[in-house]
Amino acid sequence: MELHIHPLDTVPAAYTFQIVYGEDKVTGARPYELVTVDAAKGLYLMDEKNSIKMEAYYINGKLIQWFEVEGTLLYSTTELVGEELLWEIISGSSTPVSTTGNQTVDGEEIPPVKTYPVGAMQRARLRRG
Repeated sequence: MELHIHPLDTVPAAYTFQIVYGEDKVTGARPYELVTVDAAKGLYLMDEKNSIKMEAYYINGKLIQWFEVEGTLLYSTTELVGEELLWEIISGSSTPVSTTGNQTVDGEEIPPVKTYPVGAMQRARLRRG
């Protein structure tokens, strides 16, 4: 996996955010753009250049995205740790495996709490090449 981040000359406060998967640098390339919406609020937009544009949030040194695709929840973080970028993604079904609570206990109304399954986790440590 490779990640190429460079400022865009054509768009202010925007960056290329190209992810390359595998050995084939052409078919494995995902040419996204990261656009600053409101840096003070930590709000960014990841433009996948195919009609998909997803909000991203920069909180406590991590760029975070949380989204659903075809019934799968995905939670992605990218964080600079020392000289490395740590990228993680956790995914699982958006169908809860259990719902608990939703009752009164000792006079207190307990809200329903849904638990979702974790199906996979991927992690990559990226270093300057």
